[in-house]
Amino acid sequence: MFKKNKNGKSEKIETVVGKETKMSGKIEAKGSMRVEGIFEGDISAEGDVIVGNNAYVKGHIECNNLNLAGKLEGNAKVEMRLEIFATGVLVGDVVVGSLVVEDGAVFLGESVMKVKGENRIVNENNEEKNEENNGEDIKS
Repeated sequence: MFKKNKNGKSEKIETVVGKETKMSGKIEAKGSMRVEGIFEGDISAEGDVIVGNNAYVKGHIECNNLNLAGKLEGNAKVEMRLEIFATGVLVGDVVVGSLVVEDGAVFLGESVMKVKGENRIVNENNEEKNEENNGEDIKS
């Protein structure tokens, strides 16, 4: 299976949880992956994660980009872009580089944006946190 990246090049999807599949546990993927079935547990991918229209994930996701068209109950840490499509439902908190929520999508939780090009995040109160120091306040 392939998908197009930002440059229009095909990127291989290395791991697939199929539509008729129910799995639980922990997935650590070196590349990108797609979930079309049901997965309960944590996903850590060095590439992108795609959660299909009828897919359900209960657990935490950590990845480069996350495309959510199904349902995620859990937190997500996304290095670059989290996109929640009109059919998507996210119940949990996110730390992201950028966030896109289409009209009709559901997002119940808190979002924290990473400061682009730096290893720090800024929360809704405009307080800076340092990721390397386990989210401790940055002191001026």
